[in-house]
Amino acid sequence: FCLTMGRELMSTVKEDETLTFLVADLLNNASELVDDDQDARNDLVLINEKASKLSLSRAAYSSATHYLRSAIELQHPEGWTNDYTFTLDLHNRLAMAACNACDYGLCSQTVLSIRRNARCVRDKQSAYLAQIHGLTLDGNYNEAVQIGFEALSELGAKLKAKPSMVILASRILRTRWALLAKFRSDLMSLPKMEDWKKASSLEILEELASAIFVQQDKALILQQYETMMSYSLKYGR
Repeated sequence: FCLTMGRELMSTVKEDETLTFLVADLLNNASELVDDDQDARNDLVLINEKASKLSLSRAAYSSATHYLRSAIELQHPEGWTNDYTFTLDLHNRLAMAACNACDYGLCSQTVLSIRRNARCVRDKQSAYLAQIHGLTLDGNYNEAVQIGFEALSELGAKLKAKPSMVILASRILRTRWALLAKFRSDLMSLPKMEDWKKASSLEILEELASAIFVQQDKALILQQYETMMSYSLKYGR
């Protein structure tokens, strides 16, 4: 019944998107009936993906998590190989939805899958940001900083978990002189940052701000802000 009704209503989804959730639920309840039909499973993946988008647009994160998990489970086993971009997108959205739904375990699990299967460092960026955000909200500040530093290392940013105050003082003075050498108008007209690795590093550092601040480690705080300032002066904003 669920499979037949879901398929009959499928054609009406374009006219009335509110039926998307009903169709997705009906077909999900009958998903075992199409285990051997990958084309039918692909249709199920798409309807779940659409339902997840609608859920996210309404900030219904738990609902989005449910539909995204269903979509991923229904995908072809070789999804990471055969449909990489779509699979990466599903996992990235699941990681962020799980984080916003306070399901930090699922968020970390999803990020781990992305890190294992991503083809390049750039494809891990959204996952790292989601995991750092989730760990910070969950109060796991040390782990958030650890993950952040791993991400920064992959991006070529050489930050230390325990920076030397002597070296930091030297860097801060150098950055201060570079800052003093510029007029206010120069700072307001800094070019757009073109180096994606540096831009991604700044995103990671901004996401780490709360976790680093809560730890009250002065050296880490100084290192974070000096790095952000020097990157902006050298590479733009």
